[in-house]
Amino acid sequence: MMMRSARQLKVITSQLDILEDMKNEFENLLANINNVLQKGFKWINDESNELSFMELNQLLANGTSECLTKCLVIADGSEQSSHQILTKETENTDVLSSTSCSSSSSQDDFQKIKADISEIEKSQSKKFKLINQKLASLEKQTMETNLNDIDTKYSSKFEEIMKEFHSASEFMSHLQSQNETLANIVKEKTEEINGIHQTLNDIKAQSITSSSNFISTDTQTCDEVCEKLLDNTKMVEALQSLSAKVNAMEFKFNNISTVVGEPEKCVDNLSDDTTSLKLSMESQSLIKRLMN
Repeated sequence: MMMRSARQLKVITSQLDILEDMKNEFENLLANINNVLQKGFKWINDESNELSFMELNQLLANGTSECLTKCLVIADGSEQSSHQILTKETENTDVLSSTSCSSSSSQDDFQKIKADISEIEKSQSKKFKLINQKLASLEKQTMETNLNDIDTKYSSKFEEIMKEFHSASEFMSHLQSQNETLANIVKEKTEEINGIHQTLNDIKAQSITSSSNFISTDTQTCDEVCEKLLDNTKMVEALQSLSAKVNAMEFKFNNISTVVGEPEKCVDNLSDDTTSLKLSMESQSLIKRLMN
């Protein structure tokens, strides 16, 4: 078994340390890249709302710049370390040859890493375009949805207002019709009351005439005189009662404005009072026929 010299072991160990450091730095860099990619994909798939669009965009830009800077720093550090080792070990041709091969391999790895980073940049650029397109589509969809919601809301509100206005219009028309009906009823009842007053006046005039005729007649007996006086007294009392009822009806008609909301009740009361007056008038008619 061939023994390695201490110088050779030192050179190889130095190269391995450099590669190990590069490996660790690239692993950290790859972990950062994966972390940024994971956040970006979660945002695209609506799995996370941790970052806004502007924050995510800035994070991706910073991550890409940091990756490129880190790669350049690693490459510069590798080249400097290789150059120092080559200048220190110029005495040994085999070691120089081995170091040259190692440096060439590092350069190849660096070129490969640069190519990978370039591919990542292209992929990220495409993803940025997709994100922008999706964002624009979402903004347009959100705006259309909001406009539709606003239109639906105000259309529904307008329909409700129109229904309320229509109901109010119908109520006012109904109220006006009731007022007109009530006014016609009041007019008719007023005419009836005026007719009753006229009838009362006629009855009073006839009563006075009958009393005068009764006093001026000398041929009537005492019994007839007493009977006539009794009949006249009853007729006067009936007239007074009828007059009181008429006055009560006038009072109700004067207060008719306070019961506009209950026209049917008012009409029923008026009908009852009119019926009572008609009955009184019939009784007075009977008294009048008895007197004649």
